[in-house]
Amino acid sequence: MKNYKIFCPDLMFNDYVKSSWCTNVEAIEGKLPINKELRNNNIYAIDIKPKKDKEWFAFSLPITKNWKSENLSNLKVPKLNFDIIGCDAFKLNISFVSGTDEVVKKTVVINISDTENWNNISIPVEIIENLRMIEFSGSSSVYNFLIKNIAIVSND
Repeated sequence: MKNYKIFCPDLMFNDYVKSSWCTNVEAIEGKLPINKELRNNNIYAIDIKPKKDKEWFAFSLPITKNWKSENLSNLKVPKLNFDIIGCDAFKLNISFVSGTDEVVKKTVVINISDTENWNNISIPVEIIENLRMIEFSGSSSVYNFLIKNIAIVSND
């Protein structure tokens, strides 16, 4: 059974995620930055710092590094899993985008009651065939947060 590792690196040489897109967040060369302190401990987490002078932020990660669509029908009950840590509860919009730009949006309330430990989030994948990318967005009024171990897995 194939799982799709969206962002789960074992090793990184760059300070940013090459296959990414973002707007209204602090970025490196237009790409999502990796948290430097954690990277020094071989933990690779995307460092999301919304720009406070903007109303909203967004970032996207492709299913494959070349941004091509994938058919996930071979997965039984596919779920998007990721770990997140931050300072407070907030809403995060997660959109599943197909190769034909069909969008299915879900709003997830990230209730971070434990700000010292990673919180695992698991939500159903809404587009099974022709899935191209996952977009995360929200209000720039949220505090900075870190996100890691982003994958689509089968929960049989």
